[in-house]
Amino acid sequence: MKTNLLLILVILLAGCHKEFVREEDVTEQPGLTSENFDVAYVLNEVNQLSEAIEDNIELFSATETSSSFTTKATPVCPEISVQTASESLYPLTVTIDFQDGCKGKRDNDISGLLYIALSSAWDTEGATHSVTFDGFEIDGVAISGTQSMTYDGVNSGVYTFTVTSDLTFTWSDGYWINRKMTKTRSYIAGFDTPSDATDNIIQISGTITDLTSEGETYTITTTTPLTANLDCSYFTSGILKVSQNNELAFTLDYGDGTCDNKATISKGDYSQDITLTKTRNVNAN
Repeated sequence: MKTNLLLILVILLAGCHKEFVREEDVTEQPGLTSENFDVAYVLNEVNQLSEAIEDNIELFSATETSSSFTTKATPVCPEISVQTASESLYPLTVTIDFQDGCKGKRDNDISGLLYIALSSAWDTEGATHSVTFDGFEIDGVAISGTQSMTYDGVNSGVYTFTVTSDLTFTWSDGYWINRKMTKTRSYIAGFDTPSDATDNIIQISGTITDLTSEGETYTITTTTPLTANLDCSYFTSGILKVSQNNELAFTLDYGDGTCDNKATISKGDYSQDITLTKTRNVNAN
């Protein structure tokens, strides 16, 4: 696989003005409220958004020349250019211009620019890739801020990156979330088969702090690392703990490794299986 720009597992938490279209009715029970279910659905929706962004941006290894930066998105979009600071290839800056709109590999609508500063090739231990967003939107959600990814090296065939970010996500109705995040992303399979992305398996762990435009603070931690198979649209396993204002809100369990759109939300003795959905209506009340 070619190295993805490792954007964060983004967890966005709903305010009362957000209305959800679900694939099934949920049954409110003691310990679990309708707000918990809304947050769980938003969590999954933005997971999909983050994965789509990653899937549409690729960093290339040092074996490729600066003129060979390309994209798999069709038609030929975005435009990708490379600027080097010296006669050597690195450091360099890659500009990815999605212009007024491109269709991504997952049929997402993407527009705006990304600037990626690479200190050295991805396979150099300690290499840092820093990302800045400029007028960037995916499916109508604006993303601004910065993110940095550092290659920590390979151990027993596992390639590990540390990702830190300070990003703001803003919806068309003005609702926003500022997120500060530190995580590790480990490629446990597929990294040594560049021509086949479908065998890639990634494990993700870390901590996130979200501040919303409504004044709520959420923290999210991975109690069991999330597993992402890049040929599956959903996380196949892993458990997240979500806290609101320092009190446990619920846990979300993505399952036993099966590629499906199911997850379990739970708190204390109460739990319920839910069907994950990408559909959301945003209404400003």
